[in-house]
Amino acid sequence: DRLAALNSVATEALQNVRPVRGFSGEEAMMERYHHESQNLIFLEHQRAAAYGLYATFYNGLTEGIKAVALGTGGVLVARGGLSPEQLTASMLYVDNVVGSSLAVGGQYRQLMQAIGSSRKVFEYAEMPPSQTMVPTNRTALKRVPWKVFKGSVTFRNVTFTYASRPEGPPVLRGIDLDIPPAKTTALVGSSGSGKSTVAALLQRWYEPDSGEILLDGRRIDELDPRWFRSLFGVVPQDPRLFTATVWENIALGLGPVDQAVAMEGEAAEAADAHGFIMALPQGYDTMVGDVRLSGGQRQRIALARALVRRPRILILDEATSALDSSTEAAVQNSVNVYLKQRSASCLVIAHRLSTVMDADKIVVLEKGRIAEQGRHEVLMRKGGLYAKLVRGKSRDVGRGLLR
Repeated sequence: DRLAALNSVATEALQNVRPVRGFSGEEAMMERYHHESQNLIFLEHQRAAAYGLYATFYNGLTEGIKAVALGTGGVLVARGGLSPEQLTASMLYVDNVVGSSLAVGGQYRQLMQAIGSSRKVFEYAEMPPSQTMVPTNRTALKRVPWKVFKGSVTFRNVTFTYASRPEGPPVLRGIDLDIPPAKTTALVGSSGSGKSTVAALLQRWYEPDSGEILLDGRRIDELDPRWFRSLFGVVPQDPRLFTATVWENIALGLGPVDQAVAMEGEAAEAADAHGFIMALPQGYDTMVGDVRLSGGQRQRIALARALVRRPRILILDEATSALDSSTEAAVQNSVNVYLKQRSASCLVIAHRLSTVMDADKIVVLEKGRIAEQGRHEVLMRKGGLYAKLVRGKSRDVGRGLLR
């Protein structure tokens, strides 16, 4: 555990080198590393002292055993009860047994390190799944043709509190929400209003405290999570790319047939990524990590990765926040055409007004509740929270929703 803590500090410092240096946190990180290293050194000193005592005691004991064996054997040889050859063989056996026993004791420290390192691995491996699997539904649902499967999502009186903040107020408070199929639904609200939590619950990363979530009238907790999540394409604000080629990042998790379809590059073009990818040194075969990609380029690769799966529900969580206005508009137009061709739904979480104005339905969240919902024009005429944002009448609300 001490070694893991020391490595964790070093890993965090290297992975977050920019904020560490930007906030002049080098000294603080060095102090943390020094503190953890001193803890490890203290533990190693204890182990070394314990092993030193063990080795001293054991060596003295074994040498004493050898002396007794040799003395006894010598007396027996002198009396003719034992031949010199038998005494020599006996001493070799004693030496091998004693040496092997000492070697086993010397591995104790390494054994304890291995046990400590593997304990958490085994705990995770033996942890029972928190989600119920229903294999019978999986087979039936997988055979439903896409033209029959609608993709209508319903939240019924859903309340949720994060387990890490059990004493705090619920993030969602009994919300009722309909996400219509083949439409774009936008979630807006200040930070902490529950926008990303709605998306996380929809993907079953968490289970609601109360209420239910339905997909085409079926409770999603009665569906196989693996099959259910295959319906989604998700683009987070800060997408993670693997140390692999651009193509391998886009085709992550696809089978051979789907990879062949993806090779056509339609998804990359819809994400406005094909152009800059082809300008890379090896095009789609360029290793991510060998070239420096901007935040917008990473977002477009992640968008292509989501679209190539032909999702029935696309979730965009600040997916174009790193793009400039013209590129964002081009991507939005391409994605809208792409989704309409496949009758797919889109759930947009955004702070930019330009991202949500054209949505078929805008849902405004405030403190875990739905404050209002409707199209842009309807909400503007209503003159509520959304209208205040657009007109800039509330400076504080505008900051929370736009940034």
